[in-house]
Amino acid sequence: MLIPGGRERQAAPDTLKYWSLPTGSVLSYIHIEAEASAAGRKSPPVIFLHGGPGIPDFPGDSRYFGQLAQDGYDVYVYSQLGSGFSTRLENPAGYGVERDARDLEEIRKQIGADKMILIGHSYGSEVIARYMVDYGEHVDRAAFLSPGAMDPQDHSDATLTQRLDSSQKWKLYRHLLHPRALFVYGLLQFHPDAARSFASDDEMDRRRFEAVYAATVPALYCSGDQGHSGLSGLGFYANQTPQSLAAGNHYDLRPLLSEKHFTLPVLIAKGG
Repeated sequence: MLIPGGRERQAAPDTLKYWSLPTGSVLSYIHIEAEASAAGRKSPPVIFLHGGPGIPDFPGDSRYFGQLAQDGYDVYVYSQLGSGFSTRLENPAGYGVERDARDLEEIRKQIGADKMILIGHSYGSEVIARYMVDYGEHVDRAAFLSPGAMDPQDHSDATLTQRLDSSQKWKLYRHLLHPRALFVYGLLQFHPDAARSFASDDEMDRRRFEAVYAATVPALYCSGDQGHSGLSGLGFYANQTPQSLAAGNHYDLRPLLSEKHFTLPVLIAKGG
């Protein structure tokens, strides 16, 4: 339990740029510019928000959503606070959907867009919903892809591991039940800053969380589809702290969204 582990963080690719925001966040991003050969440059820009929280996929997301540049859209793919090559907080208690929504508003100002087209996957959809409550006048349209639950009482995603067979569960629990990992998880429930002081971001991101995520990959895809487990840049504290007891109670965003009487188009898609 007392022996720390860790792996060196990978070097940032040359294609990355950084936003330094007034919130204190420094976020890494990729900008795929609208192709000159497109029929005409379209506005507003497209912003993609990854899931998790704390689980970006820069190569896959920029490759897929970057295709919209062929249709004339500027596309931005970025890592939210605490993940990828973006900064980590000294006190993980600062992570959460409210902070991510504030960061998104500052991103809008940085790129000089009055409105944005927002695409969110899983947790990214929760950030968009929070953003719409606070800054909805700047949303042109939105897409929620397998969105995370806005109802705090909805824990249907907790059944994910039921899709793993016995050997796959053993691989997962081998990581989850490691004494050091259990101790950090318990400490995180009440003292996030102490947990991070005990086990660094590098250790929990690279050695612990990436291994846990790789073990859950078979549950994320349809039978026979192996998917891929090579994601890097995962953020343990950004992922776990908002779900901990230290984060307090979450509230239902749906009544707040209803009060706004939005008329903008929203697409909701969820895989089988």
